[in-house]
This record gives sequence, C-alpha cells and structure tokens, in this order.
Amino acid sequence: MPKQAILYLSHVANKTLWRAYRRLERECSGLADVYFVSNLNSENIPPELKDTFTITPAKRAALGHPSRAGDTGWWMDTAPSYTQIIRSGIDQAILAFRKSKPEYDYYWIVENDVEFSGRWSDLFRAFSDNASDLLCTSMHGPETNPTWDWWKSLVWVDDTKPELVRCMFPFARFSDRAMDAIIAAGQNGVDGYYEVMWPTVLHNRGLVIEDIGGDGPFVRPGNVNRWYTSTLSSQNLSPGTFVARPIRFGRGWKRNTLWHPVKRPFMSYVLSRLKARMLQRRT
Repeated sequence: MPKQAILYLSHVANKTLWRAYRRLERECSGLADVYFVSNLNSENIPPELKDTFTITPAKRAALGHPSRAGDTGWWMDTAPSYTQIIRSGIDQAILAFRKSKPEYDYYWIVENDVEFSGRWSDLFRAFSDNASDLLCTSMHGPETNPTWDWWKSLVWVDDTKPELVRCMFPFARFSDRAMDAIIAAGQNGVDGYYEVMWPTVLHNRGLVIEDIGGDGPFVRPGNVNRWYTSTLSSQNLSPGTFVARPIRFGRGWKRNTLWHPVKRPFMSYVLSRLKARMLQRRT
C-alpha cells in the first residue's frame, strides 16, 4: 500500500479548525499520516501553532526557486488581487513539506476552507487504486476559459510552446515524482501562478494528470460531477460546490460532496482578513 500524507494546510489555528483537523485525522486513521501544516510569514512560531508542522520562510527559501527570493516577482504587477496569496507562499509551503518529509509516495492537500459532506475516508479510498501523478479539481485548458487572467503568468524556459493546463489546489493529491518535477522546474526558472504552472509542467513532462470530478475533459466517465461541481468557463468557477468565489459560511446539503471556500466561523474569518491586511501594510 502506498505511503500517504494528508496536509491540512492553514496559516492560523482556532477551535473550529482544530475540530476539522481532528475529524480528518480520525476518519483517515490507518489510511494516511495527517498533519496540521502551518504556513508562517516569520521564523517565530506563535504559541497557538506550536503543536503544528510549521513551514517558515527559511524552509520555503530552501527550495531554491530564484523568482521567489524575497517574495517579489511578476504577480505584483499582473494581478494585485492575488498578491496576498502569492506572498504568503502557499504553493511553496506544499513543496517545502515534500522536502522536509520525503518518505511519502503521495501527498494530499486539504486547505482549511475545504469541507466534505461525507466521511473523509470514503473520498480517499475512492482513489486508492488510482496511480495518477496529479489529482485535483477544475482541470481545463485555455479553449475552455480563454479570458482567465493567469494564463499569461507562465514563464517557460525553452523555445517550445507548452500545452497550458489549469486546475485548483485547495484539494489535491500529488505523487512523489510530481512534487519533485515541480520543484526542479522552479529551480530551472519555470515560473507562474501555481494553478497554471504546476499542471502545465506535469502535463508537458508526460506525467499523468486527472480531475477527480466535475465535467471537464480530464475527468474519468465514472467520476463526472461525482465529488463536486464547478463552471469551467467562469473566472471564479461558479456556480458550483467547489469554486474560487463566492465565499460560503457553511457547507451545502448535498452528501459526499466537496465544498470550497467555506469560511467559518464568520467573525474569525473577518478578523483574520483584517489582521492580514494590517500585516501587509506594514511590509
């Protein structure tokens, strides 16, 4: 049986998030090692995060991606609405975990605003015999959504014209060789917003990529709209259960379905956003 890790990825910790993590840990016992992974913007670890697996700026910098040195780059000018996402190093935190814990065959990502209206183990077991290098959501190419702002962010390092692919990563699974291919590509100068860079690198390196559900071209027939829905032609992928926006303050009624983004409790979300804005102004 492949050795798997599940990364419950967050930058904060509160009672609601710990309950969600404990549920994930409990329901996946025996299937995978589950980690509460904290992505920090400082080497100082807050007391409330001392019991988590922390990813600090030093660990992200150790990946050796030249374009990310100092957390500056192309994104600052091209898409200011995503500046906070990129500066926080969410993508780099996932890769840094692989460097810190290289013993796993597969790495699952569950961001803290993802919820599943079923038993987590049922979802993970559904893909236990699946050997794809990447499993994710809303996978598609430019012909499906040509006006998406982030296609133009990709920086390729040779004269070939790669076949572009986009997907979402709040819930995803990577093989060990997929993680290593992405890390190596970044070290060699490939750059771009990770929703397009990562699947494009893997697809053009000949690794197997697959959408877990929805209705796009990368979905297996038996999984069409099985685990989530989205609208691939929409900038925010909405309407659907697993989208970029709008925000939900609770999951929906449909069983065995992935929901994103779910921000609760409401006041904790509002306060965390205010704190992030204050920190951004100081830097």
